[in-house]
Amino acid sequence: MEKSKVSRPSESSLLGFSFYGGKEGWKIRIAPKSLSAIKEKIRMQTKRSKPIPLHQRISNLKEMITVGLTTSLFQMQRVIW
Repeated sequence: MEKSKVSRPSESSLLGFSFYGGKEGWKIRIAPKSLSAIKEKIRMQTKRSKPIPLHQRISNLKEMITVGLTTSLFQMQRVIW
């Protein structure tokens, strides 16, 4: 992991977010590495071979998504401000 570097915004990420250029200027999105990690966590929770009752599985997914969104929004505020 690199501690610091000088690069274009589209080539780096910050706190799990990356930047891309649009017509109105730079925009922010979830970094590809972070998105893959989220998808992998969801895959682990929805495995058919994992014997968990459906209501518990749904509850786990709700919690994971809620915590993930809250954390993402908080970090996005830190990036923007």
